[in-house]
Parts: sequence; structure tokens; C-alpha cells
Amino acid sequence: MHQHHLEFSAELPDDRSEKLRYFGLTAVVGVLLLLNLLGVWKTVFGIDTAAILAVIAGYRTFYNAVAGLLERRITADLAIAAAVVAALAVGEYLAAAEAMFIMLIGEGLEGYAAKRTSTAITRFVEQMPRKARLLRDGEEVEVDAAALLPGDLILVRAGERIPADGVIEQGDSAIDESTITGESLPADKGPGDEVFSGTLNGHGLLRVRVTRAGEETTLARVIRLVEEARTRKAPVERLADRYARYFVPALFTAAALTYYFTSDWMRTVAVLIIGCPCALILATPTAMVAAIGGLARRGILVRGGSALQLASKADTIVFDKTGTVTEGRFEILKILALEGDENHVLRLAAIAESGSDHMLARVIVEEARRRGLELPQPDDARIVPGRGVECRFEGRTLRAGNTALLEQSGVAVSDAILAEAAQLGATPVLVSQDGRLAGAILMRDRVREGVKEAVHQLEHLDITHLVILTGDRRRAAEAIAREIGISNVEAELLPEQKVEKLRQYISQGRRVAMVGDGVNDAPALATAHVGIAVSGASDITAEAADVVYMPRPLDRLPKLFDVARRAVSTAWLNIILFAGVVNVVAVGIASTGVVGPLGAAIFHQVASLFVILNSLRLLRVERARRHGGLLHRLGHR
Repeated sequence: MHQHHLEFSAELPDDRSEKLRYFGLTAVVGVLLLLNLLGVWKTVFGIDTAAILAVIAGYRTFYNAVAGLLERRITADLAIAAAVVAALAVGEYLAAAEAMFIMLIGEGLEGYAAKRTSTAITRFVEQMPRKARLLRDGEEVEVDAAALLPGDLILVRAGERIPADGVIEQGDSAIDESTITGESLPADKGPGDEVFSGTLNGHGLLRVRVTRAGEETTLARVIRLVEEARTRKAPVERLADRYARYFVPALFTAAALTYYFTSDWMRTVAVLIIGCPCALILATPTAMVAAIGGLARRGILVRGGSALQLASKADTIVFDKTGTVTEGRFEILKILALEGDENHVLRLAAIAESGSDHMLARVIVEEARRRGLELPQPDDARIVPGRGVECRFEGRTLRAGNTALLEQSGVAVSDAILAEAAQLGATPVLVSQDGRLAGAILMRDRVREGVKEAVHQLEHLDITHLVILTGDRRRAAEAIAREIGISNVEAELLPEQKVEKLRQYISQGRRVAMVGDGVNDAPALATAHVGIAVSGASDITAEAADVVYMPRPLDRLPKLFDVARRAVSTAWLNIILFAGVVNVVAVGIASTGVVGPLGAAIFHQVASLFVILNSLRLLRVERARRHGGLLHRLGHR
């Protein structure tokens, strides 16, 4: 996967051997530097070990400095490289080695903060059906799914994934389309209905005429959208390099003036070393790593400093519905009884549904058992694919299912019940006995715990543009949105339509965070400035995301944006106070000759320590609050 949008240039490679080489180098440099300080091992072949360590530890810094110059960019690496070269030139080897050791530590922190994984899409593709049952001259032939062509007729058995997009020619079933639409409830499908690759056939035997196969299927387009969106993300500039554009020329000017007025190389080198921006290099990664650690302790896993930097600027939060705002698990919202009471209607439905493994049937049976209702086994139970169930019980005919089931059996359906179900965004399970409508059970996806609190806290953080984008039915989406306090809803969207909506928001200048869980959300998560995958997300969704939110309740989500803002504010404080004001004063002192190169090196060690201590405050994740100070506004630049 692509890593180009990460914030840090000094990024640890994903390859395990490269990581071991990096940590090995840091450990060796640290130990040998300590031995040099203790006078145990001062020289190798007559060369000061500190000078050797400075060169070995500084190769990446020297490379970045030269690369920046060739690209006409001024970076913090340039100042450090210049200071180290100057220190080596005048024999201040220990000061040079110490500066480079701090750089190695900074690179390690940056690499840790930018760490990513990139195998989920491959794993997901490997789970897809590789074989298909092709019907050729009436005979079933097993072929590679990749070899299917538009116009082919394929057979899909119950429990199998559909290997290509197509149209059902024969058979009825309930298709789990959550990978494409995000809809948690299986879609009832019959002849003439479209089905998508990667979706799961429920209980029916289907004959499907292929319309799109291979790289042209809907699922293949979803995976392509993830890749394309990841490549579209612009790189995020290091805060340190943004500041270095001004600081480095000023430092070089101060060093030049010191030499011009004093002709003292040692003072000049002391100016370069005391102004050496080690504190500047540590300013951002220490803040980001501390913030990432604090969030991780609360189950919010942030993949890199760039994600925090972008989250700090978010003014628009887009939510998927199914599995994100809701749990993807249905509950009984209301029971409407036309005969007897609620328990009577529930008992009739549970008896009829007792032999079904449909999601709604399981919820109905579980609720009846929870209420202690007696559920004897029915006679002649029969599942009607895509419609519901019917059975005989104590000489009566019971039916439980959708409108189509009852209408085909001549049962009159109440318009008032259907209207109430639509108003609530609920799915009605209609119950009849002996041709009379006994009542209905209205069911809806359960709202995730903590969503209302999250919406309130986000608004408290002045993130007021909240939107739901979903592939679900409009009425269901609007009902959920009303309940949790979100007014902007876009429903019945395919993955590419979600991506287009996000691009519209981004083109309007909005800083967008997307929260989702299903495979259908992956392209949108990759398109947003910050993609957030909630607990239970598929591997491919988590891979597309910048943040993985692990807790089941959603009430901790605002902490991500609160801590991100504080992390950026802390980084700016580190830069302005410790790497700015303190360094300016120190450069002035060094230019007078009060401290030499080694004293200068010790000074910026102390400045670096203060940067680290200031950043460690972020390990405490506090209650979300408003941010409107100067440092927060600087982070929005």
C-alpha cells in the first residue's frame, strides 16, 4: 500500500530486517558514545571514536540535507548537518556525535509514529471465490472465476459467495450485500434482480446471468477506489520543516556575523551547535508519539502523526450508518397487536420463525424466550425464499414475513402499520393466522451506545457539520439520524457515490473525517483527510483507515479530535518556546564566547529534555473541551 501521505520523512521501513538494522545502529551508537564519555574507548586506528560515530549516525541526516538543497528546500536536517560538519572540522568530535545521536532518537520516534501495515486488501481478495459453477449446455462445469465473461450463466448454491456481478434468472434468496451497500439486513432477491460479486447467497439456489466479471465487477471497483484514493492524498508537511524555513537562514546568518566580528572559529561553531535544532527535530514527533500513546491506552489506535495533524483540523465528520452509528444487530422496536396483546403476536411469530436461521427470526425467537413464552414446535414449517415463513400450528395456518408473503396468500395488510414502520425507519415482520392479520413486529438496527454523547461532544468542539452517508434505505437512515441528533443525511449510496460526496465536501474547502466499518466504506475512508474504522471493521476497511477505534461505545470518538488539537498545539509550543525563543537567547550567549562547543552541546541536550517532558503531558487524555487559542489556530494554517 502507499505511504506517501505520511507526515514524517524519517520513516521506519516496514521490512523487519530494516527495523532491526535501525535499532541496532541506535543501540551501538549509544553504547559507544557512553564508552567514549567514560574514556573507555577513545580511538580506533588513531581516529576518535566520537568522530566515527558522528559520521555513521549522521548518514541519513547528511543525505536528507543534500537532497533538500538539490530540491531547493531548507530543512532542519541542513542546520544539523552544517553544525556537525563544523564541529568535526574544529575537532569537537564529542559534540558532533552527541548531536547525531539525538537525531537518531528523533528518527526512531518519527518512524514509530508513522508505522503502518498494508496486507488487508490482499487477504480480502484471497477470500473471494476463485472458482465458479458455469452452466454450459445444461451441464455444470467448474471454471476459474477470473475466466467468466458477460453473458455466462452461473449457478450459485446456498452459502456461497457470488463470483461476478449479474442478474438472477431463476431462484429466490436473501443476499448478504453488506460488503457493497453496508446494509445489515439481507436483501430479498428474485428473478430480474441484480446481484454483486463478493456478496453472500443465503438459502436459495440461484441461476445468475453474468453482466460484469473480473476487474469490472463492483467489488473490484471498490478495491480500486481504495487504492486510487490513497494515492490522491497530499503529503503533510513536517511542522519542523515549516519552521526551519525561517530558523535555519537566521542561524547561518548569526554564525556568519559571529565569525565576521570575532574571527573566532570556536565561537562560530558554538553558535551552530547551540542553535542546532535537535529540539526542533524532536518537537513534533515527541508530541505525536505521546498523543498516540495516550489514545492507544483508551483503545484509539492512530497510525501516524499525519493522521493526528489532519484530525486537528477536521471541521466535518461523516458517518456511515450500519455498523457505525448502529451496531448491525436488529432489535424489536415495537409490537403492534391487532389480535390479543403484544405477547400473543410475538408468540405466534416466534412459533412460525422457530425453524428459520434468518437474522430477524433469531431476534424474535430470543425475545419470546426472554419473556418466558411457551414455543411448541409447529407442523409443516416452510421457508418462502425472500418473503418469510409459514407453518401449521394447532390446526391454524401461521405466517410471518414481509408484505409480499401476506399479499400472495390473500391476507389484507394494514396501510397504517406500514406507514408507522416507514415513519420509524423500521422493518415490519407481519404476522397472520388463518388469513387474518394478527399484528406486526417493527424491527430496527440497534443504535450504537454512546453515539448521542459523541454527537453532543463533537458539537462542543465546534465540529458542527455532521453527516450520515449510507447505502441503507432513506427512511431508516433519517429515523436513526433524528434519534441521534444529526440533520444531514444522504442515503441509498453505492461506494463510488460516497466517494463522490466526500470529494464534493473537500472541494468546498472542508477538512473531512470519515467514520465507517464495512468494506463498502473503505474507498470513502481512504478519500477523507482522516479515515476512522470503528470496532468490528473488516480488514480492508481498517487498512484504508488512518485511525482504528476499538471501543464498542462511540462516546470516546471526540477524544481523538480533542487530543489531536492538543498534540499540534504542544508541537507548536515546543517549536516556538524551546526551539525558538530559548535557542535565540542561547545563540546570543554563544556568540559572546561564554560557552564553547561542548557546553553548547550540553545546552541543547537540556532543551531537548524540556521538549520531551512537555510532550509527555499528552499521555493524559482529558475530557474533550473547546480549543480556540493561538497555538490551535497556528495548527490550522
